[in-house]
Amino acid sequence: MVFQSLEDHHLEVVAFFRENGFHGLLAHDSEYALYNIPSYYSSHALKLSWNGKNLTTNQFLMQEVAKQLGLKRVNFPIFAALLGNHILPDEDLAAFHWSLLGPEHPLASLKVRAHQLVLPPCDVVIKAVSEYVSSIKDPSNLDVVGKDVFKQSQVSFLH
Repeated sequence: MVFQSLEDHHLEVVAFFRENGFHGLLAHDSEYALYNIPSYYSSHALKLSWNGKNLTTNQFLMQEVAKQLGLKRVNFPIFAALLGNHILPDEDLAAFHWSLLGPEHPLASLKVRAHQLVLPPCDVVIKAVSEYVSSIKDPSNLDVVGKDVFKQSQVSFLH
Protein backbone atom coordinates (compact mmCIF):
# COMPACT_ATOMS: atom_id res chain seq x y z
CA MET A 1 0.00 0.00 0.00
CA VAL A 2 1.24 3.51 -0.81
CA PHE A 3 -0.06 6.45 1.15
CA GLN A 4 0.54 10.11 0.37
CA SER A 5 0.43 12.67 3.15
CA LEU A 6 -0.48 16.27 2.41
CA GLU A 7 -0.58 17.60 5.96
CA ASP A 8 0.92 16.23 9.20
CA HIS A 9 1.90 12.68 8.34
CA HIS A 10 1.79 11.58 11.99
CA LEU A 11 -1.83 12.65 12.39
CA GLU A 12 -2.77 11.08 9.08
CA VAL A 13 -1.15 7.75 9.95
CA VAL A 14 -2.87 7.69 13.34
CA ALA A 15 -6.21 8.58 11.73
CA PHE A 16 -5.74 5.79 9.17
CA PHE A 17 -4.79 3.44 12.02
CA ARG A 18 -7.99 4.23 13.94
CA GLU A 19 -10.32 4.29 10.92
CA ASN A 20 -9.24 0.78 9.96
CA GLY A 21 -9.34 -0.69 13.47
CA PHE A 22 -5.67 -1.68 13.61
CA HIS A 23 -4.37 -3.08 16.90
CA GLY A 24 -0.73 -2.04 16.69
CA LEU A 25 1.68 0.26 14.90
CA LEU A 26 5.16 -0.70 13.73
CA ALA A 27 7.33 2.40 13.34
CA HIS A 28 10.62 4.10 14.16
CA ASP A 29 9.46 7.55 15.24
CA SER A 30 9.14 8.60 18.86
CA GLU A 31 6.26 10.95 18.04
CA TYR A 32 3.93 7.97 17.69
CA ALA A 33 4.51 7.21 21.37
CA LEU A 34 2.59 10.41 22.15
CA TYR A 35 -0.60 9.11 20.60
CA ASN A 36 -2.86 6.75 22.50
CA ILE A 37 -2.14 3.74 20.27
CA PRO A 38 -2.96 0.38 21.87
CA SER A 39 0.34 -1.25 20.84
CA TYR A 40 3.45 0.40 19.49
CA TYR A 41 6.29 -1.76 18.11
CA SER A 42 9.84 -0.86 17.08
CA SER A 43 10.65 -1.21 13.39
CA HIS A 44 14.27 -0.51 14.29
CA ALA A 45 14.45 -3.71 16.39
CA LEU A 46 12.60 -5.81 13.77
CA LYS A 47 14.43 -9.08 13.05
CA LEU A 48 13.59 -11.96 10.74
CA SER A 49 15.14 -15.31 11.60
CA TRP A 50 17.44 -17.05 9.11
CA ASN A 51 14.82 -19.65 8.29
CA GLY A 52 12.18 -16.95 7.81
CA LYS A 53 9.81 -18.48 10.35
CA ASN A 54 10.23 -16.00 13.20
CA LEU A 55 9.73 -12.27 13.22
CA THR A 56 10.62 -10.44 16.44
CA THR A 57 10.71 -6.86 17.64
CA ASN A 58 10.26 -4.82 20.81
CA GLN A 59 6.99 -3.45 22.09
CA PHE A 60 6.94 -0.10 23.85
CA LEU A 61 4.78 -0.40 26.96
CA MET A 62 3.60 3.16 27.20
CA GLN A 63 1.65 2.59 30.44
CA GLU A 64 4.95 1.51 32.01
CA VAL A 65 6.73 4.54 30.57
CA ALA A 66 4.02 6.76 32.06
CA LYS A 67 4.37 5.04 35.42
CA GLN A 68 8.16 5.40 35.42
CA LEU A 69 7.87 9.09 34.55
CA GLY A 70 5.08 9.69 37.07
CA LEU A 71 2.86 11.09 34.31
CA LYS A 72 -0.57 10.47 32.89
CA ARG A 73 -0.46 9.51 29.21
CA VAL A 74 -2.64 12.52 28.41
CA ASN A 75 0.32 14.70 29.52
CA PHE A 76 2.84 13.07 27.13
CA PRO A 77 2.52 15.80 24.45
CA ILE A 78 3.31 18.66 26.84
CA PHE A 79 6.12 16.59 28.39
CA ALA A 80 7.63 15.91 24.95
CA ALA A 81 7.31 19.56 23.90
CA LEU A 82 9.09 20.73 27.05
CA LEU A 83 11.98 18.34 26.36
CA GLY A 84 12.52 20.20 23.08
CA ASN A 85 12.13 19.55 19.37
CA HIS A 86 12.68 21.18 15.99
CA ILE A 87 10.06 23.83 16.75
CA LEU A 88 11.09 24.50 20.35
CA PRO A 89 14.87 23.98 20.35
CA ASP A 90 17.29 23.61 23.26
CA GLU A 91 18.29 27.27 23.03
CA ASP A 92 14.71 28.31 23.83
CA LEU A 93 14.34 25.85 26.70
CA ALA A 94 17.76 26.08 28.35
CA ALA A 95 16.76 28.73 30.92
CA PHE A 96 13.63 26.75 31.80
CA HIS A 97 15.54 23.47 32.22
CA TRP A 98 18.13 25.13 34.46
CA SER A 99 15.38 26.83 36.49
CA LEU A 100 13.85 23.43 37.23
CA LEU A 101 17.13 22.32 38.82
CA GLY A 102 17.65 25.45 40.91
CA PRO A 103 20.86 27.13 42.07
CA GLU A 104 21.65 24.52 44.75
CA HIS A 105 21.68 21.60 42.30
CA PRO A 106 25.15 19.99 42.03
CA LEU A 107 25.20 20.71 38.28
CA ALA A 108 24.36 24.42 38.64
CA SER A 109 28.03 25.39 38.27
CA LEU A 110 27.99 24.01 34.70
CA LYS A 111 25.28 26.45 33.68
CA VAL A 112 27.60 29.32 32.79
CA ARG A 113 30.27 28.62 30.20
CA ALA A 114 32.01 31.25 28.13
CA HIS A 115 30.00 31.93 24.96
CA GLN A 116 28.38 28.51 24.62
CA LEU A 117 25.10 26.91 25.48
CA VAL A 118 25.50 24.29 28.19
CA LEU A 119 22.54 22.07 29.02
CA PRO A 120 21.98 19.72 31.92
CA PRO A 121 22.37 16.01 31.09
CA CYS A 122 19.34 14.41 29.38
CA ASP A 123 18.48 12.10 32.28
CA VAL A 124 18.40 15.06 34.67
CA VAL A 125 16.24 17.10 32.28
CA ILE A 126 13.80 14.20 31.72
CA LYS A 127 13.32 13.73 35.47
CA ALA A 128 12.95 17.46 36.14
CA VAL A 129 10.50 18.02 33.26
CA SER A 130 8.37 15.00 34.22
CA GLU A 131 8.15 16.32 37.80
CA TYR A 132 7.24 19.78 36.49
CA VAL A 133 4.54 18.43 34.14
CA SER A 134 3.03 16.25 36.86
CA SER A 135 2.78 19.32 39.10
CA ILE A 136 0.89 21.49 36.57
CA LYS A 137 -2.59 22.17 37.92
CA ASP A 138 -4.24 22.64 34.51
CA PRO A 139 -2.14 21.27 31.62
CA SER A 140 -4.81 22.35 29.14
CA ASN A 141 -4.15 26.03 29.98
CA LEU A 142 -1.15 26.45 27.70
CA ASP A 143 -1.04 30.23 28.17
CA VAL A 144 -0.24 29.80 31.87
CA VAL A 145 2.23 26.99 31.18
CA GLY A 146 3.93 29.04 28.44
CA LYS A 147 4.29 32.09 30.67
CA ASP A 148 5.79 29.94 33.40
CA VAL A 149 8.16 28.11 31.04
CA PHE A 150 9.43 31.26 29.32
CA LYS A 151 9.51 33.64 32.30
CA GLN A 152 13.35 33.45 32.52
CA SER A 153 14.02 33.03 28.83
CA GLN A 154 15.20 35.49 26.22
CA VAL A 155 12.36 34.21 24.01
CA SER A 156 9.37 36.50 23.93
CA PHE A 157 6.15 34.67 24.72
CA LEU A 158 3.38 36.09 22.57
CA HIS A 159 -0.17 35.78 23.78
